[in-house]
Amino acid sequence: MQKPPSDERRAGPVEPDPAICRLLCTRYAVAPERCVFIDDSLRNVEGARGVGMHALHFTNVERLRGDLAALGVRC
Repeated sequence: MQKPPSDERRAGPVEPDPAICRLLCTRYAVAPERCVFIDDSLRNVEGARGVGMHALHFTNVERLRGDLAALGVRC
């Protein structure tokens, strides 16, 4: 199931505050372990991992494709 990207400016707390991840999971009724968070900021990635999300540090497209494939996500 895919949900639309968040607009965190309207959500309240912001990255890397783990509360934003918990808020989005609650808002969309999705368990953190069923979410994939992608960001180019390692600090934000670590925050998402801290709440149980699969979190990928974006460095380039090829690596992202490989990381997503490892999670079973088809691109």
